Amino acid sequence: MTQNPFQPIFEDLPEALPVFPLTGAILLPRAQLPLNIFEPRYLSMTLDALGKDRMIGMIQPRQNNESNRDAKDENESDGPTPIYEIGCAGRITSFSETGDGRLFIVLSGVCRFRVGSEIESSKPYRLVQPQWAEFKSDLEPKESVEIDLSNVKSVATNYLKNKSIEFDPDAFENVEADELTNVLAMQLPLDVPDKQALVEATDVTARARLLIALCEMATESYSASPSTRH
Repeated sequence: MTQNPFQPIFEDLPEALPVFPLTGAILLPRAQLPLNIFEPRYLSMTLDALGKDRMIGMIQPRQNNESNRDAKDENESDGPTPIYEIGCAGRITSFSETGDGRLFIVLSGVCRFRVGSEIESSKPYRLVQPQWAEFKSDLEPKESVEIDLSNVKSVATNYLKNKSIEFDPDAFENVEADELTNVLAMQLPLDVPDKQALVEATDVTARARLLIALCEMATESYSASPSTRH
């Protein structure tokens, strides 16, 4: 496979990374995440990234007392929202402006990172010092997924059926297992800790197995719930 000439190599990954803490939104290597940017600080972050290396880190805020605090809560008096240690950096591969002052961007996943420390800055958004070394393999040619693709489709279909969300597995007929795994991991309405576990999975095969297990457990829990019985 020909290497994308715009794809950064490991040695060129930045030493400082702007991060976008967003509950329930994860990015994975080689996957794409569309984002609608409208908040002033994240418009500033996006414009700065466009003028530099186009890199932004997606990371989830931690849950606080079983309630979600998303990026909008960071101006509260108790300080910045706690975030998970591991996120994924993406490169802005397309963007468009809207007439009402928003930016619509697509982030293409490059490499996961561990937050080393936060960097003090006068910028309105957060900057971290990313540690890339343990995720260097994210930049290597994609691996084959040792998992039954039909099983992934089946458990996802059952999970979404219980959520009353339509899912057409035939739409992914020609999609490879790694791509489908990442799409489902990013888009299924799983809980925040489950989403984070999928980000931190060692590789795509481990992520696929975890995704199947999470969907099966959620489906079994739904089926066993008294409220679902008639």
